[in-house]
Amino acid sequence: MIKKLISKYSDLIPYAVFGALTTLIDFAIYYLLYTYCGINNILSTITAFIAAVLFAFVTNKLFVFKSKSWDKLVALPEFLKFIAARIGTFIFTVLFMYITVDLFKLNGPLMKIIQNVIVIILNYIFSKYMIFKGV
Repeated sequence: MIKKLISKYSDLIPYAVFGALTTLIDFAIYYLLYTYCGINNILSTITAFIAAVLFAFVTNKLFVFKSKSWDKLVALPEFLKFIAARIGTFIFTVLFMYITVDLFKLNGPLMKIIQNVIVIILNYIFSKYMIFKGV
């Protein structure tokens, strides 16, 4: 029974590791642009999100869901589905950051951490059940 559970959820450990790295990239780029470069909240959020999504696609494809093919008939549909799934979390990210930081004047870096936790959960569900499901 334990072996069955480990096998069923074997992708969670690498997803957590690469999810943490993706979050770190997202947060670091946002923090650097927003705090040190003085770039506005939304542009910092968008730039960080794009960099993190590109990193997440490659690591999810290769190391989490073990889709090794870079053949255009495999990788392109995966990439397009990955991007399509991320559009929802992108909209959520921008709205969440705009509402919490720009409207309610809450702490930008703290709101970025909270936003990332929610997005990590949503992205796992999308990746496992919609994008790399046949792998």
